Amino acid sequence: MPARRTYRRSRHPRSRPSGRECSSAAEQRTRLQAAHQACAEAAGAEDAEAFYAANLDFHELIAAASHNRILQDELRRLTLKISPYRRTITYQPGRMHSSIPEHERVMEAIVRGDGVQAAQMMRSHVTLLGEGLSDLLHFLRTSGQHGLLTEIP
Repeated sequence: MPARRTYRRSRHPRSRPSGRECSSAAEQRTRLQAAHQACAEAAGAEDAEAFYAANLDFHELIAAASHNRILQDELRRLTLKISPYRRTITYQPGRMHSSIPEHERVMEAIVRGDGVQAAQMMRSHVTLLGEGLSDLLHFLRTSGQHGLLTEIP
């Protein structure tokens, strides 16, 4: 009997995504793909400023898709704090181009609905950025930019 009840519930109109939800999901996917395409075009043109903007958009769209306000707020706060570092990374030779396949893997996992794989791919992508953070901290300490260090928790 429980199997029948579960089947009936799954057939109930409220247990399925509405047209609005499906439309929203499709729009999010389209916007994510557009941000990824903008990153690829900027990388191809060696336009670091355009890449930086498109890359921020790509990451913000993924955070927004989580529908987790706390996560979004925390990521926004951290993005502001480490933006000088992220901008520096963008200008490193080859970094824009190496980000494209990393973004592609994240995006493909999201589109497939494979949250575990998407999380692993994103973690790998942002971990690469974190490897140079100690260099940034060292630079800030030695360059006299101590005021920036007090803003980083």
